Amino acid sequence: ATRAKVFVLGYLMLLDTLDRVDADGQAGAAVVLRAAREAGLLTAVDCVSEPGAQFRDVVLSALRETDILFINEFEIGQAIGREVPCEREAMVAAAMELAALGLREGGQIAVVVTGDGSAVTQASVALPDAEIVGATGAGDAFASGYLLGTHAGADAGSCLLDAVCAAAMSLRDPTPSAGMRSQAECLELGGRYGFRDF
Repeated sequence: ATRAKVFVLGYLMLLDTLDRVDADGQAGAAVVLRAAREAGLLTAVDCVSEPGAQFRDVVLSALRETDILFINEFEIGQAIGREVPCEREAMVAAAMELAALGLREGGQIAVVVTGDGSAVTQASVALPDAEIVGATGAGDAFASGYLLGTHAGADAGSCLLDAVCAAAMSLRDPTPSAGMRSQAECLELGGRYGFRDF
């Protein structure tokens, strides 16, 4: 009965019951995500950086029911079983490898790798060190920026731009969310400082 468009599950590896994997290799999270998809919702999943074999099992099970997966270089390394440097080519290759392990058709992993095998990247804002006050909440800001674009029907490149600009805005405050501003202000920040090489 919901009028929502997106179901966000955060955070894999902090959800005792949903992180359990049964004898068939299915995590509880996959059951919840499947129900959300069957209700017509877009599913988005965020992870927590947790070492160990269970991470791979939970992520791969959830991946099959996930439309958008937010995962950093450490986490993707845990999922595919090898270290991944934070470099464009390595991240794209790792995301492609993860996608091949079960990304549902039409799904996305940010660095955006789509179910059809194409990749879209966006470098982070070149925010001066003097502007960076704290990183708590920056990953959540990234996800929020991406989902804002997704909700509005934007393409993957625009969603990533929203994401990195929101993350940069978050870095300017020591709290998880008090530094956030409007989408326009976040994009202006990105335009003011430009973007790093990636």
